Amino acid sequence: GLPISQGTVTDGLKRLAALFEPLIEAMHEKQMSESLFHGDETRWIVFETVEGKTGRRWYLWVTLSESVHYYRVASSRATAVPREHFATLDEDIECAILVCDRYSAYKRLAKEMPALLLAFCWAHVRRDFIDAARRFPQHQAWMFEWVEAIRELYRINKQRLDEWDKALPLEQQSPAFAERHQALIDALAGMEQRRDEALRQSELPAPQRAVLASLKTHWAGLTVFVTHPEVPMDNNAGERGVRKGVLGRNAYHGSGSQWSAQLMAGMLTVLQTLVHWGINAHHWMNAFLLACAEQGGRCPQDLTPFLPWAMGEARKRELSQPLAQPPRNPMTSCRAQ
Repeated sequence: GLPISQGTVTDGLKRLAALFEPLIEAMHEKQMSESLFHGDETRWIVFETVEGKTGRRWYLWVTLSESVHYYRVASSRATAVPREHFATLDEDIECAILVCDRYSAYKRLAKEMPALLLAFCWAHVRRDFIDAARRFPQHQAWMFEWVEAIRELYRINKQRLDEWDKALPLEQQSPAFAERHQALIDALAGMEQRRDEALRQSELPAPQRAVLASLKTHWAGLTVFVTHPEVPMDNNAGERGVRKGVLGRNAYHGSGSQWSAQLMAGMLTVLQTLVHWGINAHHWMNAFLLACAEQGGRCPQDLTPFLPWAMGEARKRELSQPLAQPPRNPMTSCRAQ
């Protein structure tokens, strides 16, 4: 019932968007100093006619790292989008790992960036066998034998990680870790041998050959987690990250314009990064916008008090709490009653 015109709301959002741009740039810069990423993308709709573009289908891309959950909206699903995102990756990083699905854009990106290593997702491989079992019931028992083998890999790797000391290199881990590490290597070797023996069979049914051929093609990326225990076996984190956009798309279909789509992606970056750090977004937003007001409607030059990895522990604890509500005016309460 508040009598505010649509134009006033739109103009206010455009003004607010500019305040967050330096903050989002700082978050991207922080992410490019890290070396382990999860990446995913999903369809997004922008209801604005853009010269040179057919249709309204855009894409929401997400890149997660230890410190930042970064979102961007792009008109394309091509390699150019992640290429632009990783263009400023710290040159001192000898090996950066991107956990992702088997989408061709990531594969082309890895060819262009020698420092970027792709770690493929075992959950997608498991899905291959389950989907094939549904499409070809006559091969269901065979497919689920492989599903069980993948489940066993997860179990062995979990046992290995229970003994893993993150502070030590692989060769200096405990004997208990070494035992479980060898068990993982043996399980993968057995799976690899079983796969290759099956593929050598000329009478192997086509559905079985298809899933095993894909498994062999992506084997190098699927086994990155063996020598890099910090790498998860799947990209579930990336899929959970991109689901924020899926929920929005299902709720309100997309964005009415390019600028609003970019604002949506920028605010997802800010808010999801805050949630990742356990910071109360309402409290943080109140503090940030108050600081902008004190700067005459401009973003503060010193962003340290608002970047979770840069702020002090005391401030982080403060901002993790709900925003204190001002005391109620008893006269106002009486009139309301």
